[in-house]
Amino acid sequence: MAVTLPTAAEVRRAREQAARNAAEQARVARTPLLAVLGAGEFALNTVTRAAEVARVRAAEARARAATQAGDVQQRVVVLPQRLREEDLRADLRRALAGLQEQ
Repeated sequence: MAVTLPTAAEVRRAREQAARNAAEQARVARTPLLAVLGAGEFALNTVTRAAEVARVRAAEARARAATQAGDVQQRVVVLPQRLREEDLRADLRRALAGLQEQ
């Protein structure tokens, strides 16, 4: 029984056909792959931007809180001066006098 081996031309044609098939398959697979990579990059950029916005907002909130804390501290320091007993008694007398007039 004789075995016939392929000729060099047949091997070359088979190699070329295999290369064409591989190139076609790569082209077909490339489009969804690029779409997935593009979507991934878009998602990464979106998350990065959101994190930056959150970081900026947190810094602004921190600054507002520090300012408000300073304001409260100043008010607390001034409060005993504003709440002297004599002033409170005078305010109470005025309020009672106003109620009696009505």
